[in-house]
Amino acid sequence: MMRKLVVVAILAVFVFPTVGLDTCGDANGEIEYLPIFCQAEKDRSELLAVYCYQMGNLTQFTLVFSDEYYPVWLIDKIYRVFRILRYHRTADIETFYIRIDENSSPVEVIFSHDGKGTYSGEQSYDALFPKHYSETVPFENFECNESRPYIYINTWNHLFSEKKNGSISYVELRDYTVIHGDRKKAEEDYRIW
Repeated sequence: MMRKLVVVAILAVFVFPTVGLDTCGDANGEIEYLPIFCQAEKDRSELLAVYCYQMGNLTQFTLVFSDEYYPVWLIDKIYRVFRILRYHRTADIETFYIRIDENSSPVEVIFSHDGKGTYSGEQSYDALFPKHYSETVPFENFECNESRPYIYINTWNHLFSEKKNGSISYVELRDYTVIHGDRKKAEEDYRIW
């Protein structure tokens, strides 16, 4: 049993993230309000892809991170096994929405998906048990580079906000793989079995 888990973990980390993805490259020309993500510098997870899916006046953004690392080493190892068994993946997947008006201008960002919040609130990066808040934030509250909003990834489990939390350093992620697809496609693409 342990041998099988090791093989699955190796495949998940080294092989799976590069197989079977229908990438569309950089969608900057397609989505004017494609976010610029600011990830905590000490976060060891890599942003593998951002899935975009248009649903009427909502654009769904689903981010896929290589993993998530709990701040306590031993709990992190147990949590990783739990996630593989429960979700059949090591990748961390988080979703939010941008609502646009009739002129295709963004009006608000909805940090929630299927009843589970993806908003960090005031929580720090190292919060041991970060709560998933739901929040709808007016687009005018976001700092933007032209029409691209800055979205901060404030916690180790990748919860979002329109602002920095605390005094940690961030790395800007402007260019990343954009895949046309919804949350369900992201979950299918990164499922181990």
